[in-house]
Amino acid sequence: MAWSDGVPVGSAQLDLRTDPFEVKNLHVDERARGQGIGTALMAEVERLAAPASRLAVGVGVDNPRARALYERLGYRSTGQESTTTYEYVDAHGVRRTATETDVLLMKDFPAGSPL
Repeated sequence: MAWSDGVPVGSAQLDLRTDPFEVKNLHVDERARGQGIGTALMAEVERLAAPASRLAVGVGVDNPRARALYERLGYRSTGQESTTTYEYVDAHGVRRTATETDVLLMKDFPAGSPL
């Protein structure tokens, strides 16, 4: 979680069950974007993932701003895409279906280097 003046402004999850570990659901509140919060969250995720030799993150093909962040931090496309369809309940209690296509990005860390 990322906080600003006691208010949550961002979050990310680190899935330790995958090989390699994977960052999931990184989100920064729209009003807080452009302030380095996504970069700080990724730095913390990388620290928590130590001593992994690589880390993965999926990014929506329709989210170029997030992809630019990950690429600036050293993540590179694997060329692997996946499409997922899921159901959720929106803020008004209405059941919705969404389909997302992600590109898998990967960052390799040199052996023995701290993340």
